[in-house]
Order: sequence, then structure tokens, then C-alpha cells
Amino acid sequence: MAGDDSSGSKGVITDLVSNLEAVFRHVFPGVLILAAAYGSHPSWFYAADLHSWPTIAIGAVLAFTAGSAWFAVNRFTVHQLVDYFCYLFKLQGPARHAKPFTYLDDLAVYVREALVKADIPARARQHIAFRASVGAFALHHRGVESAVRNTE
Repeated sequence: MAGDDSSGSKGVITDLVSNLEAVFRHVFPGVLILAAAYGSHPSWFYAADLHSWPTIAIGAVLAFTAGSAWFAVNRFTVHQLVDYFCYLFKLQGPARHAKPFTYLDDLAVYVREALVKADIPARARQHIAFRASVGAFALHHRGVESAVRNTE
């Protein structure tokens, strides 16, 4: 029974550690935003009692909210623009076809092929799936099924 408990707790710890990345992806930018706000406008924080749990909880909620907003703006605008310009200039990534305005179709082909290849490490596969999430969101508006069907 003791062996079962350790393997069960090991699974929980592994799950927590593997999901910390997602938490820090949203919280860390929020902490930086709050720190920058405090550095530039300390008068906004004069009433904050950092020894009070409710104040710390409100700060955590603000950090998570600000970080999530920053993440969304960064991921859904900046990264997409960089990906699209890399695509336009034929840098490494989805291959352009002769037809213009086929970015979403080419992205669908690239992601599908990248996720099917066996020689890609699991960590890289996870990153491809994460980066492709925005492409999937964009493809949804055009119909994911039709985009994938056109690539076959």
C-alpha cells in the first residue's frame, strides 16, 4: 500500500509540475505588469497592506488577470503577425504554395504533418500543438474540416 501512495503522490506532483508552466505563463507577466505599475505610480498602492491575506489574494487575482490579458494580446496578435511575416518571407515553417492567400491551409498542412511525424520529441510536439492553437482558432472560422480535407 505504501508503494501505491508514493506512486500516486508522484503522479500528482508530476501533474502539478507539468502544469506550472501554464500558470507561470499567465501569472509572471501579470506580476511584472503590477511591478511596473508600482514603480511608475506608487501612489496607486499606498493603501495596500502587504501583510493582509485579502490584499495578497486581490493582488494575485489582479496579476493573473493582467497576465492573462497580456498573454492573449501577445499570443493572438504579436505572435500571429510574426508567424505570418515569416510565412510571407518563406522562412522555416509552413511552406507557401503558388496560390496567394493560402496561409491558413498551409498552416493546417504543416501542423498535421508535424504532429504525425514520429521523430519529433514530445516536448516539441507539445509546443507545436500550443502554437497551432491559434491557427486552429483561425481555421475554425473557415471550417477546420474543409481546410484539412483540402490538404489530403
